[in-house]
Amino acid sequence: MLLPLLPTLVPQLLHLFRVCWQWSYTPLSWRVAQVVPIHKKGSKTDPGNFRPISLTSTFRKLFEKCLYPSLLEQSPALDIAQGGFRESRSSLDQVQCLIEICSILRRNHNSSPTLAFLDIKSAYDTVDRSYVWSELQSHLCPALLGILKNLFDHVQ
Repeated sequence: MLLPLLPTLVPQLLHLFRVCWQWSYTPLSWRVAQVVPIHKKGSKTDPGNFRPISLTSTFRKLFEKCLYPSLLEQSPALDIAQGGFRESRSSLDQVQCLIEICSILRRNHNSSPTLAFLDIKSAYDTVDRSYVWSELQSHLCPALLGILKNLFDHVQ
């Protein structure tokens, strides 16, 4: 859709992205999301069987892709055990690792471990972002932290 406009659009977008970065502010239309319920499983009459997906502006998505390298570079390193929501990792990788650890324990110590699994429902939605921002403040430059706050704290 945007491909034919690239020669004209790129310089304009680059200027807009620089202004957004400088002011830690984005256009309101980038902070408006249309939430669409996606059915997971079970009865379609039960609202708990749906998960919300937020549809956002194409320009916001482009801007986020531009921010991503800076975010990766400046963010604190994630623990190697963190598997969810990471590129080239899945929850199955975590399961495979756990199976291997259990096998080693059985083989070397003739013992089976006691395991407990914790699934925090709606963890992303219930985290107080002020804690996240506070933690990131010592790692991110002020412009990046400001733009992330603007993008994620002021969504309509």
